[in-house]
Amino acid sequence: MKQGFSLLETLVAILLFTLVLRTSNELLLHLSKIPVSHYLIQDLLSSYQLQHIFTLSQDVVLIDESFIEFTYFDEFHYLEILSDKIIMGEGTVIYFNQIDEAYFELVKKVIYLNYQRQAKHYQLKIGEINE
Repeated sequence: MKQGFSLLETLVAILLFTLVLRTSNELLLHLSKIPVSHYLIQDLLSSYQLQHIFTLSQDVVLIDESFIEFTYFDEFHYLEILSDKIIMGEGTVIYFNQIDEAYFELVKKVIYLNYQRQAKHYQLKIGEINE
């Protein structure tokens, strides 16, 4: 009984490995050219954090287009649009940074954050007004 690989099998395996390696390399080169906004990923994470906070909050009040008050774990907090960032106060946490314009909007008890960055407009749901 014969054990091991023949020369032909080894050459075919090396050829297939080389083809897979070249194809993978080309694919990775093309994928690296796809533009991804680092801010978009950070903005989505920030909106999820704010949704979580507002879900656990009480007495949510939209004061105006740039200021929201709420009670989070029995402590007063606020969310404010300040120049090019959105911060949560009583302690300061920056959620969105380097935005061009922003405003809060209330539509059917749902609070949306509308903002513009690099000439693109985004709208994210951040919370609901619970009564």
